[in-house]
Amino acid sequence: MRVRSRVPAPSARAAHGVDNSGEPADDQQAASARKPWDCRPDRRRDPLLRSVWLGPVIDEGAVECFTAAVAEARRDGSVFVGGERLLDGDMARGTFVKPTVVGHIPADHGLFTDELFVPFTAVHAVDSLEEALRLGNDRTCGLTAGMYNEDPAEVDRFLDEIEVGVLYVTRRAGATTGAWSSVQPFGGWKGSSSTGKAGLSLYYPAQFMREQSHTIVD
Repeated sequence: MRVRSRVPAPSARAAHGVDNSGEPADDQQAASARKPWDCRPDRRRDPLLRSVWLGPVIDEGAVECFTAAVAEARRDGSVFVGGERLLDGDMARGTFVKPTVVGHIPADHGLFTDELFVPFTAVHAVDSLEEALRLGNDRTCGLTAGMYNEDPAEVDRFLDEIEVGVLYVTRRAGATTGAWSSVQPFGGWKGSSSTGKAGLSLYYPAQFMREQSHTIVD
């Protein structure tokens, strides 16, 4: 079953990874990686403060995972933004890391396939929507995916062919993450799910119920 909702959103240029800017793909990766990241120090502190949108990662194990991923990116490609543990002031007492964007690595690299659960993004330029769909579907996991695009035909193809549980199109707050509570179900396909059923969907209450039939013979 597919559930689709439409929400009015600001206009956005196509940005599903297709090289249509006239810039070399390598330059595109580096430039696009630097644009969306607001890494001001006042936005990365106590998560109890309303002004803070990025708190610490969960524990030292997550920091180690982050550090290992950054080392891989430096070895096999480039780190465009971030790549550091944050130790200034009060952050030295916690597990804070800087949001990181990397690239110039092969499309089949583990950094594109492994779930890290840290603020770490790998980018890869493609030549067509077809290539983007092929690479996106050639993954064990399938939780979320998103695109920025104004072409209705390409949007419909993306929604019909990508193999994940939650999809976003032209969502300013985030291309691929952050389900809207009470608005849409949240659940994955393939390795991102054990049942194929999403939380808060039509199937959700049934997962907490047991079926029982009664037969009474007089």
